[in-house]
Amino acid sequence: MDLNGDDIDDVISGQYSPAVVNVWMGSKDGFGKGSMIPEVAFGFSTSIEDIPKLSGQTQPQMMATTNFADWDGDGDYDMIVGDVRGGVSLAINEGSATEPKFGKRTSLKIGDKPMRCAGKSDPMAVDWDGDGLLDILAGTEAGDVFFFRRLADGGFATPVSALSGKARSTSHREVNAALKEEGFDFGYRLRIGVSDWNEDGHLDLLIGNCFTDEEERTSSKVYVLLRQPDSSTAQAAAAVNRGGLRQEMHNPEPQVSDQEPAAFNAVLVVDENNPNAGLILVRGKVAADWHLYAGLPEDSPYQLTELSLTLPSGVTADGDWVLPAGMPKKPGSKILYWSNDLIFSHRITATSPLDASTIKAYVDYQVCDEHMCFPPTQVELPLSLSKNI
Repeated sequence: MDLNGDDIDDVISGQYSPAVVNVWMGSKDGFGKGSMIPEVAFGFSTSIEDIPKLSGQTQPQMMATTNFADWDGDGDYDMIVGDVRGGVSLAINEGSATEPKFGKRTSLKIGDKPMRCAGKSDPMAVDWDGDGLLDILAGTEAGDVFFFRRLADGGFATPVSALSGKARSTSHREVNAALKEEGFDFGYRLRIGVSDWNEDGHLDLLIGNCFTDEEERTSSKVYVLLRQPDSSTAQAAAAVNRGGLRQEMHNPEPQVSDQEPAAFNAVLVVDENNPNAGLILVRGKVAADWHLYAGLPEDSPYQLTELSLTLPSGVTADGDWVLPAGMPKKPGSKILYWSNDLIFSHRITATSPLDASTIKAYVDYQVCDEHMCFPPTQVELPLSLSKNI
């Protein structure tokens, strides 16, 4: 990742003891000498030798595992840290996007209790359920991946397995037994990553592990787990709620071309238990190497992507559009991109059964690549009808 915003990737690694995080800054000539990432917990030292190897105050954790995300939305990277006991801590960047300095590591909490995994956690912040809030996914010593869903009030739900969707305790033994019953065996000490591996619009899960072979040798493997839109896991169910079951809702993939590198369609999904309520889903497709703008500074000459509705009398829009998270052009940038496969949703209610023919959705957008932009465009999207929720 690019920690200091110079458009060159750096290499970052946590350390067992002391639990510092080290960085090898990238340059056009390769990587520099390793140094500590500045943290208040270690006096903003840049040298491991300056840290006394003592327990207690100077070692708030053991076995730091580290990932980064813009947790507080201020345009720079904050640090999420795991530890040998399965904890999950957050260190806010008190510096800047180009000169990061991280504050005190503070435990994330479920209610009033510190967040915990089943041993040796590898946490990362990611919007796993697509609701616009950063959740926590964490690899564990027990061989599971814990999913802590972020709540609207800023707290977290109790963990479920990202593999099965089943509730989890922090007991290593109980998690092992549950995984065995559910048919999962990914070894132990899992380390994770996420990516839309097969470019289908869903985040997939990458897992690295440790395992012991028949000759008692320790080795490792890497797995790619593709998200299944029709699975019964908690995170897949959340994807369905924001439009994951596209084919079942008769909302085929929009077709893009060299002349039209962005395309959209829309569907009205009526609640099967209440014909007066439904969900409008707009699906977007952006061709490879192109992007839409999810966020722009006020003085930008480009067109921000905006969605709107025309509703007949008696139909009301509930709340705002639910939008996918935008990706910053680079750390600290106010320019946010959308690319690949996109889902936008908006709930509506009516005083009588909903009629898709009386509703229209609109998208204002500009599609660009790194070399050119098409002119700003508005498309009108008539709605097809589905009754699958």
